[in-house]
Amino acid sequence: MNSARMAASLAFGLVVCGSPIRAGDWQGLVEACHLARETPNRFRIEDCVARLIGLEPVRPAFKSISPGSGLGLGLGLMRHVYSGRVERELSGSAIVSLRRFVFVESRYSLFFPGIGQWDPVTATLKDKVALSVFASRMELRRQDFYGVGPDTTRAGRALYGHRQDNFGVEINYPLTGWLVAGGTVQALRPRIGGVSDPTVAQARMVYSESGAPGILAQPLFMDYEAYLRVRTPSEPPFNQALSARYAIYRDLDSGRYSFRRLTLGASREFNFLLPMKEEPFSRSGLENSLCQPQRATPYCSIGELTVSGRASLSDHGARNRVPFYLQETLGGTDLYGRDTLRGFADYRYRGPNLVLLQAEARHSVWGPLGVMGFYDLGKVALRRSDLGFAHLRHDIGLGVYFSAANRPILRVYVAFGGEAARPGAKLANAF
Repeated sequence: MNSARMAASLAFGLVVCGSPIRAGDWQGLVEACHLARETPNRFRIEDCVARLIGLEPVRPAFKSISPGSGLGLGLGLMRHVYSGRVERELSGSAIVSLRRFVFVESRYSLFFPGIGQWDPVTATLKDKVALSVFASRMELRRQDFYGVGPDTTRAGRALYGHRQDNFGVEINYPLTGWLVAGGTVQALRPRIGGVSDPTVAQARMVYSESGAPGILAQPLFMDYEAYLRVRTPSEPPFNQALSARYAIYRDLDSGRYSFRRLTLGASREFNFLLPMKEEPFSRSGLENSLCQPQRATPYCSIGELTVSGRASLSDHGARNRVPFYLQETLGGTDLYGRDTLRGFADYRYRGPNLVLLQAEARHSVWGPLGVMGFYDLGKVALRRSDLGFAHLRHDIGLGVYFSAANRPILRVYVAFGGEAARPGAKLANAF
């Protein structure tokens, strides 16, 4: 069965196992959207959108699958079962993009209080251990490849197709209100192929094994990962985080592509609040757009600033290589939808090691609409010793964003400082 048929079959399955839609959820959606249409304001519009994307058990899904996929449409499933101390959740999605990229996923999760939180009355979701079994498939029909290393050129661009199946178990364990540990064990089966367009350069025809490790053969991998995350304050919303993740990728066929990776991350969010002397309805529209009122507080926000950094370091034996499809990338967004160097084309730079620094300012103008500005710095390296803060590539940009219930839905921006002025648009990612 090909991936498109698999997605269609899963979508049908989601409807069957999720139906009927609970009347209360549907009725709440109808009422919220009716109010938003009759007497529109920021909070009613947000409520309508939030109820739509949070509909249970079956909901519409519209997301980006990967760079180059275009708009992805499909169905999602979310069903909770409560039984005392243990909460069960079945979730899934089936998405097909306009360019025939495919992403399907299913997940079964158990949530239960950790040590010291076995009283279901006092345990909250953030205190609970999450144990999940998951399976997914993605099929990316056209992906860009420019070569490996920091000195590649746009003239080296070639295309490849990427299909990947994942199956595994994941655990997330909040040790305290500010410290979280977790890990994943999963089987990973990648497949790299050509594209159906004969007019474009094919990566497997342009690049050899030396220029694109793993282009000729893709083994079955076992991926073992463990992580720690520190977040403050101890109660949400968290505005500061430090993380460390260590992964071991084991090539189960020849062992040639086994490697290890350490990823370090840090982020800090600043929210600039001012006291309001009047109620929001007593202020002018201009005043509310310059300083957005915060729900249930006497403050308004003139904007937010997020500063973040990420470093990824790979290690392997003398005869081993990191396959190109598992290497880090800079340019646009990466495979998992994370912003990188937005002034450069998607996947423009690729390597086993990476450093990335970013700052992004956001200001809500009206309800779901806001403006943003950003500055990105970063580079990839073939060797860990070549990482550092010298010769970083950089860009700067401006844009607008749309959100609902504090979740970003769509961002549109223009970035400068890369190889050319680059417009970009990004939906919430499917991963």
